[in-house]
Amino acid sequence: MKTGQIYAIAFGDGYVRTQYILEHSDPPRFGTLIRVFPGFHELAEIDFNPAEDSELFISFFPLRRAVRDKLAVLIGSASIPGRLTNFPTFREDVQGCKKLPELLWLWDGKREWRESIVDNPDTKKYPVREIVNAPIIADRVARGWKPEMDFYDLS
Repeated sequence: MKTGQIYAIAFGDGYVRTQYILEHSDPPRFGTLIRVFPGFHELAEIDFNPAEDSELFISFFPLRRAVRDKLAVLIGSASIPGRLTNFPTFREDVQGCKKLPELLWLWDGKREWRESIVDNPDTKKYPVREIVNAPIIADRVARGWKPEMDFYDLS
């Protein structure tokens, strides 16, 4: 796999477009990082050029396995946005929290630290540090999910 390659992942509602960003191989190994784009499409409609900010979210996903199992197919290649040429900063998952946490754990692929949501509200938009499976991708695409939506029900 090469940076910028675009893959279509098959689901019952159609194909979801994704783009390979990088491989995280340092311990703890998270694997393949992808961009996930909105909507379900027919394979014939997949030809597109991803815009700078057009993804719903980025996440780690076992893309190599999906290709090997013929659930994903290479459909093209495009440059990745400059903001993703370096390893992005991820935040902890807040699912299951009953109220808005004051501090979030952040991770840059090598180190972790805590940061205040009040001091840096953009931390809500950071991708979640997790490895997702195909059903999670399908659910999030169907809902138009973005990372900051995790905070809507927290007060």
